[in-house]
Amino acid sequence: MFRVWTVFYQYNLRHYNKLPLMFLSYFFYWSSTNHPISQTLTDSIHVFNDYFVENFHSSLRRQINKSNTAKQIIQEARIIDQTCSSNSFTNTFAESHNIRYSAKQLEYLEKLSALFLLNFFKGVSRNLGESKAIPHLNPKKYELPTLKTQTDIAILPMAWNTKHIPQNNKFCDLEDCTDSREVGCILICGHAYHFDCFFVLGSQCQYCLEYLTIGIEKNCKAFQTTLNSSDKKAKDKSDKSKDGLDIIQASNDTNNDNFSLDKNVDCSNIDALIENAKDAFANALF
Repeated sequence: MFRVWTVFYQYNLRHYNKLPLMFLSYFFYWSSTNHPISQTLTDSIHVFNDYFVENFHSSLRRQINKSNTAKQIIQEARIIDQTCSSNSFTNTFAESHNIRYSAKQLEYLEKLSALFLLNFFKGVSRNLGESKAIPHLNPKKYELPTLKTQTDIAILPMAWNTKHIPQNNKFCDLEDCTDSREVGCILICGHAYHFDCFFVLGSQCQYCLEYLTIGIEKNCKAFQTTLNSSDKKAKDKSDKSKDGLDIIQASNDTNNDNFSLDKNVDCSNIDALIENAKDAFANALF
């Protein structure tokens, strides 16, 4: 689950970069209280899968449009559900093929593949160190000369998303390292360290660890702020409702011609305004 969250966080997918953290928070709480569901999740996490719901939703969405009524959508969903076990799609588009190539054709394809790979890696070699960040862009993008394209930083290895990107002028990315040897390990994140430096760090990439820690704190605070904001809005709405009742109940002088809860409303046509509001509400529903 944590690995899934790191992908969502790096790609900056809204909501998805918070919900896995919420799930982990629940799981840690259940584990600390020895709740039975924690063991269930540990043993059978693969069962908690919403693939079938999402897949059905995608199929339904492809078959409907914005003008469909609720009744039409329900009818279409029933049709999809009834035909989901049909293998007509497989019979139409997934027929088995027996493709045969001659020895001469295979030799040609082999040489064509080799030519592509040679030219590609020649370009990689020629452009070593030429990839660079494009200034004044948000989100940041990198120019990749070999691929002749610009790419969003989010799809690059995690190291390029940290405050300390991999260095071109030395092997080890540890900030205080002065060793010029080019012997060590290159991690999957993209950072490289001498073995000695990596062991000093506790066999962890400190820059990526810092990047993920900041991400966890930021998204947890954002999620908590959202919850607090929702609670506050609900409380304020409840308080206003109570205040409104108090005003009405406390005011006994209802015979006063100037009596009005809203000074902007003309009391002489209040009934007409109410009827208009009812009609507008009915039209909005239907």
